[in-house]
Amino acid sequence: MIAVTALLTAQKVDMTLFSAIKPRNVGPGGMSGRVTAFAVDPRDENVFFVGTASGGLWKTVNAGTTFKPVFDNEAVASIGALAVDPLRPDIVWAGTGEGNPRW
Repeated sequence: MIAVTALLTAQKVDMTLFSAIKPRNVGPGGMSGRVTAFAVDPRDENVFFVGTASGGLWKTVNAGTTFKPVFDNEAVASIGALAVDPLRPDIVWAGTGEGNPRW
């Protein structure tokens, strides 16, 4: 019991170390380039889809050497989830919206 109590005791933090830190406005934090979803065609590992936070959905047929956009005509460019139908791999589900905001 004594050992457990000793482990649960928190260290004291010298709050004066933080006295020079002032709040600041960092503004909007639009950050692009994040891959948020990934799905592979079960028939061919060289074919896969990449969903991005702000750049839509992309497909490669050559293991990522080149990509082509497949979501350019949709109203939303943010992809948060992807799935390839295991029974009908020509069907790809794309969930829009992105759950990994910058801040």
